[in-house]
Amino acid sequence: MPPEAIRFIVIAVVVQAVIFGVLGWYVGRTKGRPWLGAVLGAVAGITGLLVIALTPPTPDIKVANEITLARNRARAAWPPGWYADPSGENEKRYWDGEAWSKWISNQLQVQSDGGWPHAEGGD
Repeated sequence: MPPEAIRFIVIAVVVQAVIFGVLGWYVGRTKGRPWLGAVLGAVAGITGLLVIALTPPTPDIKVANEITLARNRARAAWPPGWYADPSGENEKRYWDGEAWSKWISNQLQVQSDGGWPHAEGGD
């Protein structure tokens, strides 16, 4: 085999390893295993990339992604304000834009240890 062909093959293998290693790292990062993705991508190329892509995410990453999605949906859908209490124990509860607060309202009476926020129609 001529030296030029050997050099071409070596360069092609290195380039392939780098490209698929980087792609594997990005895919592995979404699964909580970036280094596994990088190694599999670099060593096995497209096969390694497929293996890490089909690997289920770690439980911590999956839960964190679900929590982030739920928070983003809640922020987009519900601005801060008084809404029906999701627990059903009170008439209304104050949503601060990110989470339900300790502020509750029953028949326009706010129950808490401070003066904010005001119930609908009050003050």
